[in-house]
Amino acid sequence: AGTDCRLISDTAVGQMISNGRVDRVVVGADRITKDGYVFNKIGTYQMAVLADRHRVPFHTAAPYSTFDLAHSHGQVVIEERSADEVVRVRGRRVAPKGVPVSNPAFDSTPPELVTSIITDRGLVERPVQENIGRVMASYRGPWRDLRARSLARIKASAFGAEVRPRRDHGFESHRARSTIV
Repeated sequence: AGTDCRLISDTAVGQMISNGRVDRVVVGADRITKDGYVFNKIGTYQMAVLADRHRVPFHTAAPYSTFDLAHSHGQVVIEERSADEVVRVRGRRVAPKGVPVSNPAFDSTPPELVTSIITDRGLVERPVQENIGRVMASYRGPWRDLRARSLARIKASAFGAEVRPRRDHGFESHRARSTIV
């Protein structure tokens, strides 16, 4: 029982997938829009591209509470984090002063790279952008709202993160990055 897995650094993903050492990728999500785009910690998109390139299934596992059926991907603003997270290590500057820095906290994975979305309301299969609404609307479990909230809390605590919506339809998380392969 259980899932066979191996912990690797995020930069080892390409090597592991290209050598056939990964048979599927499963990631979480901070938000999934009505058009099927998966927003998650930075690095998720590159894993999806690598999985697609090497024909490895790429799945997202997320509770109903993660779905934003009111917005499309173009309406989501990705948080830009402090440059200090990139240019400083333990308080010591490791990059030259004046070098421009980009530090996005999240990225967006298009639905054509997603094999399926595993939810507490059912499996959303390809084409995910066409099937999201049907799967979300068809679920009729008596405990669905309580269950979704519980799964969201479990997911957040498993990743050591607290995820809060923002007024500009973006989101913020209070953890640097999570990578699951």
